Amino acid sequence: MAIWAGVRGGTFGRALDVAPLRYVGERSYGIYLWHWPVLVLLQVGLPGPSAPLRGVLIGTVAAALTLGAAGASYRWLEQPIRREGIRGVIRRLRSLWGSPVKGRGLVAALAVAALLMSGGTAAALVTAPATATAEVEIERGQQALDAAAKAAAEAARQAPSTPAPLPGGDLITAVGDSVMLASAAELQTTFPGISIDAAVSRGMYSAAGILAELARTGALRPIVVVGLGTNGPITTDELNQIESVIGPDRKLILVNAYADRDWTDGVNASLADYSARKRLVELANWHDAIAPHTDLLAGDGVHPGPTGGQIYADSVTTALQRLAELPPLRSPGANRLYPAPV
Repeated sequence: MAIWAGVRGGTFGRALDVAPLRYVGERSYGIYLWHWPVLVLLQVGLPGPSAPLRGVLIGTVAAALTLGAAGASYRWLEQPIRREGIRGVIRRLRSLWGSPVKGRGLVAALAVAALLMSGGTAAALVTAPATATAEVEIERGQQALDAAAKAAAEAARQAPSTPAPLPGGDLITAVGDSVMLASAAELQTTFPGISIDAAVSRGMYSAAGILAELARTGALRPIVVVGLGTNGPITTDELNQIESVIGPDRKLILVNAYADRDWTDGVNASLADYSARKRLVELANWHDAIAPHTDLLAGDGVHPGPTGGQIYADSVTTALQRLAELPPLRSPGANRLYPAPV
């Protein structure tokens, strides 16, 4: 539709033909090729915490360098090759090399630029796997969940009338983000039969709705594990909504966060304070458990590999043990998880 409207003429077509847009349009492929290595190298060359100001700075500098590099490659690489072809450009370079010092200096400068372009792209490819490794760990967790779902479906198909009781983990519902997803295989090994609902980029605000739907369908189990502190700040109201949805008889384990994010400290403080004030709420201290072992995380410093995933599962185990050590409630029948002593 934009192309159709542009070629029809009129105000819209003239607006698209203004000099800045035409400049970008002519160099758009060069911009596309340059932007990624420039952005990655700036992120590596300007280390620091992930703060909004740093993001704006890197984005602004990357945009300027990308436009400059695309303009230079358009003028001295794309256009000559379009006019004369690759062989013609090679012949011209040879003739320049045989000319006086000025010509040799130009050829040398072009050679240095080519080396910088190649080196920049190679460095971008070398540093880019930080995100790729995180995706690998997340995918590993997703595959573990898919395999468990397939196995459960096969068991139900073979014996639909008398399903085998799930050991241990059949009491646990876990809801989390990509960190929990990356740890799914280890959670399944540690708590056989655990029900895990984890997804990428999920925040604490989504927990109440997910848990409410599980409760509505009768799928919410007596122990609820929530790991949703990685992707943004949280509020006490969100935690209160979770507790309201799961009801007074269920245990709640809140997994804190480990990530280089502005909100992480605030999230962890809120979770620690909330769990300290609630009888049936316990903190799984993933942050302190993984902090001495960051080499077990993917390149993004957030998502665990297999050994790190086991540390995640162990932090949940520790929280469960602390809840199990609670003395029974005084009032008989006040809580089905804590029956009064006979």
